[in-house]
Amino acid sequence: MGLRIGFVGAGKTATALGIYLVSCGFEITGYSSKSAASAQKAARITASKACDARQVAEGSDLIFIATPDGSIRSVCEQMAAAGLFTESHTVVHLSGALSSQELQSAREAGSSIASLHPLQSFADPQEAAEKLHRTVFTLEGEGEGLTVIEGLLESTGNSCFKISKESKPLYHAAACFASNYAVSLFSCVLEIMEHIGIDKARAFEAMRPLADGTLDNISLLGIEKSLTGPIARGDADTVRRHMAALEESALENVQRLYCELGLRAAQIAGKTIQSPERLVEIEKILKERGRHE
Repeated sequence: MGLRIGFVGAGKTATALGIYLVSCGFEITGYSSKSAASAQKAARITASKACDARQVAEGSDLIFIATPDGSIRSVCEQMAAAGLFTESHTVVHLSGALSSQELQSAREAGSSIASLHPLQSFADPQEAAEKLHRTVFTLEGEGEGLTVIEGLLESTGNSCFKISKESKPLYHAAACFASNYAVSLFSCVLEIMEHIGIDKARAFEAMRPLADGTLDNISLLGIEKSLTGPIARGDADTVRRHMAALEESALENVQRLYCELGLRAAQIAGKTIQSPERLVEIEKILKERGRHE
C-alpha cells in the first residue's frame, strides 16, 4: 500500500494504531515523542524508527498527531511554524472530544485535515491492537482529509460513521459512559461483593457473564426489552430491601449511584410495564434515599 503513515506522539493509542496498521499492510515511517523511550518502543514494535517531527513529516503522507488533547493545537502550530506541512499532507488527530479545528494551522499551510477516533479502550496497546479489526471509528472533518481517512478504513475493513464538529463533545461523553463509567460501575459491584466477603477477582469472574449477557440482550432485543430485575417488575419491596442493606453497610456513595441509575431504569420500565403505577412508589423511594429535592 502506498500511503506512508507517521505519528507525532507515541502513547498507547498511537502505538496500538501503528501495530494494527502494520498488520493491515501499511508502512509506518516513524514516531516522534517528547519521551524518547516511548518513541523507541513504538518504533521497535512497528518496525519503524524513532525520530523527530520533521523526519515524520518529511517521510509521511498521513500524519497522526497523537498527543494528549491539551497539546494537539500547540504541537500542530509548532509544526506549521517550522514549515513541516505541505499540500501533500493529510494531518489527523485522534481525540474523541476535540474537532479537526484544532488542526487549523495545518490547513492554513495547505494540508488537508480530519479527526479520527477509535471506539476502543487502550489500556494495553498490544491487546487493543488485536481488537481494532472489529472496532468502529468515528470521523469528523471535510474534503480531502475525510476522503483519505475513509480510504484508509476501507482498506482495513473497519466500519465508521461521520459526525459534525459540534457533536464531538456529546459523542465523547457517550463513549465515556460506555467505557470509563462502566469501570466506575463495576467498582461499585466489586465493592459490594467484597463487603459480603467475596474477593474482587472471584466476584468479577462471577459477575462478568451477567454483564456480558446484558450487552448481548441489548444487541438482540434493544434497551426496553433488556431491562430485567425489580424495577422492571415494579417490585418496590425489593428496592426497599436494597436501600436498607446499603445503608446498614455504610455504602453511601454506592447507594447514591444506585438511586440515580434506578431512576433511569424506572424511566425505561415506564415504557413497557403493564402497571406503571407500581413505579411511582419506587421512584419515591429512590428520590428520598438518593437525597433528591
